[in-house]
Amino acid sequence: MCSLRTILAALLVHVAAATALAAPPKATLGAAEKRAEEGVVLYRQAKYDEAAAAFLEAYRLSGRATPLRNAAKSLELAGKKDEALARWNELRVRPDATSDDKREAELHVAALAPVAVPEPVVVGKPALASDPSVRREGTVEPLPTWPGWLLLGIAVASAGTAAGLWVAADSKQATLDADLAKKDAHGKLIGTTPETVSSTNSTINAMRGSAYSFFALMGASAIASTAYLIVAYKRTAESPTVGLSFVDGGATLYLGGRF
Repeated sequence: MCSLRTILAALLVHVAAATALAAPPKATLGAAEKRAEEGVVLYRQAKYDEAAAAFLEAYRLSGRATPLRNAAKSLELAGKKDEALARWNELRVRPDATSDDKREAELHVAALAPVAVPEPVVVGKPALASDPSVRREGTVEPLPTWPGWLLLGIAVASAGTAAGLWVAADSKQATLDADLAKKDAHGKLIGTTPETVSSTNSTINAMRGSAYSFFALMGASAIASTAYLIVAYKRTAESPTVGLSFVDGGATLYLGGRF
């Protein structure tokens, strides 16, 4: 049977490995952030053509929906309706776009092209894995990562519960051993009874049995979490990067998603 220290150490290794899956590439993140900041400055200067180019570069580097949204908005303000329409259409079919993104894109598409606009189709051109806007026929749908993190949380909680039960059982065992050591000259127990000893032993065994069950749940959840997160990140090929959100004509820079 593995020691408690060994089990907890293994869990810590798993947590570190799972967290590493979500770590963004620093070089790409820095380049995307720089271009996004340039886009903000240009947008505030009403240089919408240049702002759109900066946002599109941030979008290419980050692969996130929000810089694409800002590029579409800049293109529309620059009077490039066709390019803006193409970008809004691209945004509304992206799987990682939020419901707000898609709703806004639908409104702009309706304003720019009142007639029904078909879904963008790539004909005679192979989809590139590095282009997040292109989805090929038969491409698997991305998986949400939250179930993997939920399983990881269950593993951590199970480890904590198991450790608590084990420590409590050890404490009771130590108290019982001390009571059993108290005997009179005739070898009779002092301050306790055989019935109390039996009841305490049953409680200790039950606590340790529960601890084993929680350790088993921890191991199963950790394995399931690792397997799920590996599959999810392979299918989404996504990492938190830079996004921009326009508010009242200005812009707010933030990392890792849209708020």
